[in-house]
Amino acid sequence: MTGTANFYFAYGSNMDAKQVKHRGLAVTDRFRGVLRGHRLVFNKRAKNQPGVAHANVEPCADAWVEGALYTLAHAGAIEAMDSFEGYPQRYQRKILAIETDRGVHEAWVYVANPVVIEAGLAPTAEYLSRLLAGKDLLSPAYFDCLKEVEVAPVSGALPHEG
Repeated sequence: MTGTANFYFAYGSNMDAKQVKHRGLAVTDRFRGVLRGHRLVFNKRAKNQPGVAHANVEPCADAWVEGALYTLAHAGAIEAMDSFEGYPQRYQRKILAIETDRGVHEAWVYVANPVVIEAGLAPTAEYLSRLLAGKDLLSPAYFDCLKEVEVAPVSGALPHEG
């Protein structure tokens, strides 16, 4: 991937700051970000979990996605997330404009590759809980919509990539 960005926008399980720290992403700040012209979908097939989805974003003119914008500690910091996100096989990295209270920033955003997109999937309750962990950065309406997402009928905590 060519290009550089000093920010990483998380809209899925990496909204959970504890998970990001555990994964070793070197960041200096975390704050609210909004990706306009996209919507959040759960259509990325989870690895080794039939019927289970992970978060993805897809273009949609009248929609937006809320999430966590991380300031990267250095230019190559994003590479720490690649193995967790299944880059480049399962997700691609794009640089997209993220709106914040501090202005618009170009940020790395993981977008699912078409070969892993599937209809009729749902996230596990455990996976969804990691999105809900971003409550401090989400509008009340967006958080309420996330709480209403139907979860997959899978029990127990399962390993996952983003």
